[in-house]
Amino acid sequence: MSAENGAWDSEGRPTPRKVILLAAAFLAALAFVLVVRRPESQSRFLSYREGGNLVFLDKDLPGPLRTAIRRDRVPRSDAFLAALGYRGGSVADRDLVVVAADGGYGALAADDPVVARRLSGRASAELLLLARMSRDFFANEPVSRSNISADGRYVFLDAREPWEPSWIHALAHSLLVDSRGPGARARVEAGVNPGLFSPEAARGWEFLQESAALLAEGFFVLSGGDPGRLAEAAAGYGPSGAARFGPEGPVRAELALREALAVPPPRKDAAWYEACHGFGAWLLAEYGLDAVRGFLGHGLGGTWETLDDLVRPFGTDFPGLLNRWSGGKGLPPPYRQDT
Repeated sequence: MSAENGAWDSEGRPTPRKVILLAAAFLAALAFVLVVRRPESQSRFLSYREGGNLVFLDKDLPGPLRTAIRRDRVPRSDAFLAALGYRGGSVADRDLVVVAADGGYGALAADDPVVARRLSGRASAELLLLARMSRDFFANEPVSRSNISADGRYVFLDAREPWEPSWIHALAHSLLVDSRGPGARARVEAGVNPGLFSPEAARGWEFLQESAALLAEGFFVLSGGDPGRLAEAAAGYGPSGAARFGPEGPVRAELALREALAVPPPRKDAAWYEACHGFGAWLLAEYGLDAVRGFLGHGLGGTWETLDDLVRPFGTDFPGLLNRWSGGKGLPPPYRQDT
């Protein structure tokens, strides 16, 4: 009798062994279909909750890098922010949506099965934000491989190595604008129309915010992320700007590319970012690390009420501080057609 015929009994029915094999094959095929159809299998992203944070990790990021982000993002951030004077608790307590992508955000879409499920119930404007980011070739800041939403709740990060400096930069922006709502912006003194901010106040807020984000990022880079090396980082902060913002530096190269290709062109030019860095370097030289830490802790913690209050650790109001730094010239123009 052949092996094939041996799988059937004398009455033409399959033997128990044949039934088991058929059942196993059916279950394996069913399992394969279910796995393939799972949202996690069809999505470009892995997602997880970390306290109040909802994190999306691009599957194209190398496995060891994804592991490092999950392991280090919160504890290293908490330790470093505390060294900067921040007393607002753990980053994990914030209501943040963190998108860590492998390069650009082209795969980010509201109809991604994992993104759609995890963000269900959120305002449509937030889903439109995701769509806009996925289509924007110049989505990141010119000085950082990251960006945030207007209210600070969404953090977009190009998480290729080295990812931590860009994360610290974006996190500083997020904390400054208050990830629990537009509270920080509401503290900027309004103009004649109560619903609007004066152009000068809005520009001052942007200038202080970028200066603080560059300081936080620069301290992290120059200290190697070691909270015990802040004094060393402060000493190197001013000189570090020469290579980064100089004529042959990466910031000017990036802004030149954007001015040539972006529509509309960038609102802020390389000189504006250089001025923000120079302002931070001047604060360190003029007032010292402790005062700058007081300024950063004050701003990141959201304990200030106006721009004058935000710069109070330097013993003056904002116009006085600005005029002393600029020699009475005021804020630098954010964008000039002749650059």
